Amino acid sequence: MKKLVSIVLLLLLVLPSLCFAELSYDPNDEVMLVDVPVYIGEEAFIKKAQERAAAAGRSQPLGLVLSGGAARAMAHLGVLKKLEEEGIVPDFMITNSMGAIIGLLYSAGISCDDIYNVMTEFTLGEFFKPQLPVKGGVLDTSRFISVIHGILGDKRIEELDIPVAVICEDLITRRQIIFEAGDMYDIIEGSIVIPVDFAPKEYMGYLLMDGGCTNLVPVDHAYRYTDKVAVSSTLYTFKQNLRNFVTVVNRMQDVSKTRKGVEEIKKHENLVWLRNPVEKYSFMGFDKSDEIIQLGYECASEHMAELKSLAELSDKTAAEQASFLSKRDKNREKIDDFCSRYRKTEMIPLRDLTPLFTVGISMMGEIPNDYYLNNYNYIYLGEELGYKTMRINLREYWFPNNYGLDSALTFALGDFFKSKTRGLVDFKDNDLHKFYYYSNNEIIYFSGDNAGIDPFCTLEGTMDRDMDEIDSFHRAGLKGYIGRDKFIRFSAFGFKENRDTDGWGASVTFDHKLIWLLHLEEKATFRMPLPGNDTICLYKNDGVRGKTISGDFDRVLMAQTTFYLKPDFTPSLAEAFIFNDVRLGVFGDFYFFDDVIFTAGLSLKFDISFIGVMPVKFLCYGGWDFDQKKIFTKFAIGTEF
Repeated sequence: MKKLVSIVLLLLLVLPSLCFAELSYDPNDEVMLVDVPVYIGEEAFIKKAQERAAAAGRSQPLGLVLSGGAARAMAHLGVLKKLEEEGIVPDFMITNSMGAIIGLLYSAGISCDDIYNVMTEFTLGEFFKPQLPVKGGVLDTSRFISVIHGILGDKRIEELDIPVAVICEDLITRRQIIFEAGDMYDIIEGSIVIPVDFAPKEYMGYLLMDGGCTNLVPVDHAYRYTDKVAVSSTLYTFKQNLRNFVTVVNRMQDVSKTRKGVEEIKKHENLVWLRNPVEKYSFMGFDKSDEIIQLGYECASEHMAELKSLAELSDKTAAEQASFLSKRDKNREKIDDFCSRYRKTEMIPLRDLTPLFTVGISMMGEIPNDYYLNNYNYIYLGEELGYKTMRINLREYWFPNNYGLDSALTFALGDFFKSKTRGLVDFKDNDLHKFYYYSNNEIIYFSGDNAGIDPFCTLEGTMDRDMDEIDSFHRAGLKGYIGRDKFIRFSAFGFKENRDTDGWGASVTFDHKLIWLLHLEEKATFRMPLPGNDTICLYKNDGVRGKTISGDFDRVLMAQTTFYLKPDFTPSLAEAFIFNDVRLGVFGDFYFFDDVIFTAGLSLKFDISFIGVMPVKFLCYGGWDFDQKKIFTKFAIGTEF
């Protein structure tokens, strides 16, 4: 009895302190809220997912998680395509990073094939432009967003057919923000913000970055709404050089986000995990998207029995899928029209007025281009202002003993006309030195996807400080192409040179794959003065490979042949520095100037870029000049303006 009384007394003493004990921390302390996610639009999200599940005859919603992974995440398109073929459409999706882009576009009514076409129509360098990191990122996203907006128009994610949750991180509160409602384009921008590469996105009072930076596979969020979950992931493991500085930095960023994703996958034993085997592909390997998509398709095929069981297929499911798929034709027409206009203008119409501050090195004088009289190489600080299909560029540049201003205006009028005008004012030894001007105008109305022929007129020249002409090379005529990849290019034109020399000319370039890795490039150029006119000039931009690179001749006739090997993969350094269009070749050239000249040798060309953007062109070659019986070499680096 005494023992029982003692226990009761002890409980009477302890229980009050347990019941009225204070927390050891303030629950309203912002630091203690960093692990509490913020859900935006969740109530409507849940209602829509449940309605879709009921319409499809499922006992509860079917959720699909799409992880991030950049180019590796293209595997999700293969997964979605296989699901479609089997009559399965998810009731909601949980996404981040590249998975968010794919999930949102798919839910907006764009087919897997059309998403692939959009993502591969443009290069990363066309989607993202380098900029000074004045807002926290070195790449501008406005062109990428403008492409999607140009196809779909204004969209909010709560209006999409399939509810999509996009997970971001807020740099201000350090909390996860789960967007289930909001402007689609602001949310996409926030979902792709990789630190340093892209500036954090300001939206709804938050400063957003990619949710995949902390958790690559956000499985727990899907189980908040259902027990029927499939996960499409791009987790990978392969040997890397962990003594490389760039690789170490990338690995450090990867460790925690992969670990968190794996923890959540292990936690839920009843999920269907599609582990897409993307190990051998670079996260920037968008040129291998077709292969990566096929891997996703095959992975989904292997798990189809589990997926069908999860989806509870019925006649109601088929009817729900038919309703979803019926809305795609209109978007396909918009995509075809948008891409067709882009191929003509080579300009992405910007949605908003977009300033872009840049710094870099321009070395156009050594790489063949359309500027025949501009041999300027310089370091510059510049600004670009863009809106729709208009760009205004202004650069202040410096080089030993020279400095000046280089400006350009580029615009397109619909799919009918495009123009580029450029002017350069050069100072030398603190005194006005000379002016350079360039204006190219083309009627692009007659260009199509597989062939085109465009009338053009180009005015180019240099003048001294008194505005007297030093050099000029004006030309007008027709230029065109054959093939979707423009493997044949040609032009025919009349020209006037600075000494009042009139003439005519033509050129044709053929570049095509022969077999395996072997390609053939043929280039022929012809210029001749009209009867009674003076000699004509040979320019650096003619691309002569030999000892003779400039001069005055009775005619210019060149036939250049290059057999080159081009690897079927994209080499990279630590998956950060990408080598594109690598060409190792052997060449033989005939030049018919005043005499016949033959040269032969080896060549190497490639573009190198940082994560696929900011390309720099490298060109080197060397060989034997049979006319002068001398060895010649050339090395050049160039960027475009």
